[in-house]
Amino acid sequence: MNQQKDFDYVVKMFHGVGIHIEEERLTHEEFAARNKKEGRPYMYATGWYADYPDPTILSMSSSTRRRGTYSERRYTSPVVDELSEKARRSLDLDERVALLQVSRRSAS
Repeated sequence: MNQQKDFDYVVKMFHGVGIHIEEERLTHEEFAARNKKEGRPYMYATGWYADYPDPTILSMSSSTRRRGTYSERRYTSPVVDELSEKARRSLDLDERVALLQVSRRSAS
């Protein structure tokens, strides 16, 4: 998936109906600060990918406890939090995967 190509396509579509879009690249920190100060923009593209093969990297947002900007979903579950925390602390990769799978099923 190439987000820049996708974004360029959307800009081109808007341009085709007479709407001019200005692209502004921001770091995550700049975006978060502006978002907090001015509110979310009408349209934005953002992305992130797991840059190392560890299942707990994706579980950081699975915890329902409020940590910084996480847990904006207003969902809470002590069971999910406990399992996610155990997975985060475990040194055994298979155990981490198993705990995260149970956590995911518990949240469903």
